[in-house]
Order: sequence, then C-alpha cells, then structure tokens
Amino acid sequence: MDIRSYTGEHYRQVLNLLGADYFVDLYGNVNDMDSDSKMKRIGDQIAYHNIGYVKWLGYSGQGEYSTDKLSTVVSLGKSSTIYQREDRHNYTPTQAMSAKAAFDGYAYKVGANYNYPIT
Repeated sequence: MDIRSYTGEHYRQVLNLLGADYFVDLYGNVNDMDSDSKMKRIGDQIAYHNIGYVKWLGYSGQGEYSTDKLSTVVSLGKSSTIYQREDRHNYTPTQAMSAKAAFDGYAYKVGANYNYPIT
C-alpha cells in the first residue's frame, strides 16, 4: 500500500527590475481594480498564484503458483488520485477552491511458463 499527499504553492515573483522603479502587471489579478496596485516591486507576486493539492492512494497484490512443469503469476493493482487547486490570484476567497478531480488507474499482469521436457 502506498499513500502520499502533495501541496505545492506556485507563483511568479518580481526578482529584478533591471534598474526600473516598478513593473506594471497588466494581466494581473482580475479582481484588483486599483491601478496603483498594478505597480509591482521586488518580491511582489505577479501573473498567477495557486496552490495545488494532490492525494494519492495505491495498492497492489501478486499471486504465484508453480509445479515442476508449470508456473503462473497474477498481479493486480489500483491507484486513486484526487487533484484540487486553490487560485489565490484570479478568484475571490469564497470562489478560490476548485472542484475536486478524481482519477482511478488499474494495472494487471498475467503470465505463465511451461517447461517442456526435452528428450
């Protein structure tokens, strides 16, 4: 069994103004109507700011059977992944969280080997 989770914060940030006093974020936060706040300085976030949440569960099992001449194997697996995103840049706080998107995955493997006697 394998259980994992991931939370990642993703954004762009002004790091160097190359001698300018500020950067104008023309395509920034659509909810921000104040033109003064579109002037971004070093350390300010621009363009996007979201947090991604991922939860993953996976498990697998394998069975084998063998005799002197025949061996078989069966392997089965399943995974479930849930994604969700919180957009802190283009949505109001009450609308920032996306709907959850869930995906399931399946795996199977079957094999057999027969040892034919050579005379």
